[in-house]
Amino acid sequence: MDPLRELIDYKVARIISLLLKNKDEFFHLQKISKKAKVPISTTSRLVKMLVKSGIAQKTVVGSFKIYSLSKRWRNSTLGNIIQEHKELIDAKTAGILGLMLKNTEEYFHLQKISKGTGVPISSTSRIVHKLIRIGLVEKTIVGNFKIYRIAGSIKTSELRKLLK
Repeated sequence: MDPLRELIDYKVARIISLLLKNKDEFFHLQKISKKAKVPISTTSRLVKMLVKSGIAQKTVVGSFKIYSLSKRWRNSTLGNIIQEHKELIDAKTAGILGLMLKNTEEYFHLQKISKGTGVPISSTSRIVHKLIRIGLVEKTIVGNFKIYRIAGSIKTSELRKLLK
């Protein structure tokens, strides 16, 4: 699985993935909602955002609006789309990664990350653990303390390019 997929909201990822898998199909909002397993109101909001950003296209047939993947993205992957559309990355995740990327040798505890980004501690904990799972952050335990830092992997160098 592409680690970049984990950086965006899962609902957006589901909708884009549906469109990528069905490149030549057109969908009504209800069908996108059902196939992507995303509530219809959320689907409507997200598809409008995808149309505005040029990832999806809207076609009006009579009184129906149908949607498909934009022609530009027909031969792409989700990772390619995310790299071009950085706005898809969750702002809290981007903030945490940005803070940690500023000093890759520094270790952070959750409270320092939370304070430095303004992200609530519960969200910080959830996001940091997601970043550990996808290999972008490393956890070290020293005594009773858990500390975190950016992983020195190839994924991290790609991430630096993405967040610039």
